[in-house]
Amino acid sequence: MINGIGIKAINLAIEDVARQVQEVAAATEEMSAGVQNVAGTTEEQTSAMEEVSAATEELTALVGELDRLAARSCV
Repeated sequence: MINGIGIKAINLAIEDVARQVQEVAAATEEMSAGVQNVAGTTEEQTSAMEEVSAATEELTALVGELDRLAARSCV
């Protein structure tokens, strides 16, 4: 049979485990928010890189056109 001291010790242990579970849950929420932030940043960077790539292609086409125009005026 468990005496009063044993029950108090069990209750204290249960409270300690509950506190630790709450700490783990809070840390998990923080990590999740951080991962979502990184994912959002990655999406923004991907979008920016796509825009840079499109602008580079457009500039390359413009440079080609300028080369052709310059070649005509030199002839």
